[in-house]
Amino acid sequence: MKKKQFLFFASMLCISFAYAQFNIGIKGGWTLSSFRESKNQYQGVSHNAVDASSHVHIGLVGDWKLAKHLWLQPQLLYTVKGTGLDAGSFGGTWSPYIDSTLRLSYVELPVNLVYKIKKKHFSIFFGAGGYMAMGLSSKLTIDGKKKNTGSYKNNQLKPFDAGISATAGFQLNNGIFIAGIFQEGLTNISNDIHRNLKNADVLQLSIGYYFNQGKKKK
Repeated sequence: MKKKQFLFFASMLCISFAYAQFNIGIKGGWTLSSFRESKNQYQGVSHNAVDASSHVHIGLVGDWKLAKHLWLQPQLLYTVKGTGLDAGSFGGTWSPYIDSTLRLSYVELPVNLVYKIKKKHFSIFFGAGGYMAMGLSSKLTIDGKKKNTGSYKNNQLKPFDAGISATAGFQLNNGIFIAGIFQEGLTNISNDIHRNLKNADVLQLSIGYYFNQGKKKK
């Protein structure tokens, strides 16, 4: 059911990109992410933050004017999240060794409602919203060697993820923009009933460009 909902919203977003009267652009950048484990009956863990790791994201972004200062910013991204795992971080299920990483690839749909403050040559914006994501693949690497590559099921994970987000940045009148997004996952992505695992403290820093920024009247 979640997959159908994700595909529906993705289709609606693509239609909006094609027909809606708003700015369309591309963005890409750096992602810093980690996991938070709030339940682990194997170890009795109440809150366990795992090491952060660096990844990338790239995709399409929209900028839809709703009111004088209010804009809606939907996005369609390929993004990679994951974490570095300490020895025994997950009770030996994934990481009985040192120097292990888990890399998760997603198609992600973030949507943020932002407030823009217009200046002479640029705009400052800030806002909040949420995201949905559907996993494409996962890769577990232990001591530099690939252990499980391919499906989320192989690594005891669910492919669907969703959470909340906050954003801030600035946009030049020529269409170039720089933005930061903070995300906090709300969905348990573990297939293990004894664990509650979430994408946590995700920070994205992006640079992008709106193709038709200078063609529209403000």
